[in-house]
Amino acid sequence: MRPEGSTVVAREPWVLAWDEFVRGDELDALRAEALRATSETFAVPGSGRDPVSLYAELAVDERPTLRALIERIEETLGLSCCTARFARVRRYAPGESHGPHVDEYELDGAVLAVTALLYLSSHARGGHTQFVRAEPPVAVEARAGRLAVWLDLLEDASPDERSSHASAAADEERCTIAYFIYVRRDEYRRWFRERFAPVFDPQRPAPAARAAPKRVFACVDDGVPSETMRALASAAKRHDLEFHRVQSRTFDFAPERVLAAGSLLYRPAVSFVSQRVEQHLFARGVATFYRGEDGVHFQHAFPTLLFERAGVTIPRTIPLVTADRAALRKIVDRLGGLPIVMKMLGGSGGVGVLKVDSLASLFALADYALAQGQTPMLSAYVADATHWRVVVVGDRAVAAYPNPADADDFRTSAPVDRAAFTTQVHPALEREAVSATRAIGLEFAGVDVMLHASGRAYVLEANFPCYFGHAQGDGAIDVAGAMVAHLLDKARR
Repeated sequence: MRPEGSTVVAREPWVLAWDEFVRGDELDALRAEALRATSETFAVPGSGRDPVSLYAELAVDERPTLRALIERIEETLGLSCCTARFARVRRYAPGESHGPHVDEYELDGAVLAVTALLYLSSHARGGHTQFVRAEPPVAVEARAGRLAVWLDLLEDASPDERSSHASAAADEERCTIAYFIYVRRDEYRRWFRERFAPVFDPQRPAPAARAAPKRVFACVDDGVPSETMRALASAAKRHDLEFHRVQSRTFDFAPERVLAAGSLLYRPAVSFVSQRVEQHLFARGVATFYRGEDGVHFQHAFPTLLFERAGVTIPRTIPLVTADRAALRKIVDRLGGLPIVMKMLGGSGGVGVLKVDSLASLFALADYALAQGQTPMLSAYVADATHWRVVVVGDRAVAAYPNPADADDFRTSAPVDRAAFTTQVHPALEREAVSATRAIGLEFAGVDVMLHASGRAYVLEANFPCYFGHAQGDGAIDVAGAMVAHLLDKARR
């Protein structure tokens, strides 16, 4: 059976807690020893300050008070460390925290099997240990003298990723002592079968556990339209998420700002600084719209080749890198003749998109663009086609609407008629939009597609982040809800 007197906080992974495991004079002595060790931090071998806190690695057998504590922990668990025994003291300043991580180490052929954490101080706000990957997520509240113990390994002695944990910041200084038990794998498997294999009463209350904090949905702001943030905040509330609006221009890039695993993250802002904030917030296990876990660190400025190589149908497109007249004539021929479209990079709302009807205009525009350091894209003009915006979330199109051409202009803008917005997306539009989004490593995008009278669709570009306010507001399509639901499902997985 499991160690007696404990409260079961979680079973996936196993997390146990003992209230008043240490109290009275012993607690005072341990607290004094911990404070003394961290006050002498650079004089004590194996001690110092890392980005998380002051810390000190203390040899257990050299300190009688500490040795008595560790021996009682081992006796209670029925498991002894087979390597040299050390305890780690951490002293956190107000506001300091320890981000999500898994205790996964091997030493002299032994593996870290069990972590025991003694809280030396109580905190009404913060200081708790979160297990965000536990099923369901739980937290152990910091109370002076409470011992929390969790298993870092599965029954077969392989690492248990569900044991990922984080130490939340508190409003005042706090201190803990951690003890890591290393054992041989065969010994751990035997011990687990004896102590944890039996099924316990699932109705037993767990007073040491408190409701886990709500999942966080962080949105990076830097001049984002207010209707976008309102829609996202409302969707987060409906899914019982804690919505964090992160202001880029006042962000402090502190280590504790990194999100815990299981959080949701989206950057509706487009500025360079907002990208840096997003990258700082991201950590392993945070759900984003990037398909790859490292996608947050890469931006695709020229996706045309990615589209082509993924089989996405696009108008013939060639970058403009020369003003040589003979070369430009050949480009026009390759694009199917005049008119062609020139698109300056970096614009939005149609700014920088030009319809070029003559070679004289092309030559003049090429001279100007190159003189300004621009490298525009030249593409074939798709006649007899309707410009659509398709909003993709995951692997489906959740909204689409045609953008009619403005008067005396070949460029388009969003419709005002609610009937123009639809969730029943033309198959060709959906297929190409989803393929384009996937090709650039994303799970959300606003894709501009030309639907030809023949039924063939041509992708112009895939925008991320994208403004979805037209579909959300004018079209009454809950795009924000689909976005949050997708990220939440990804976080749970």
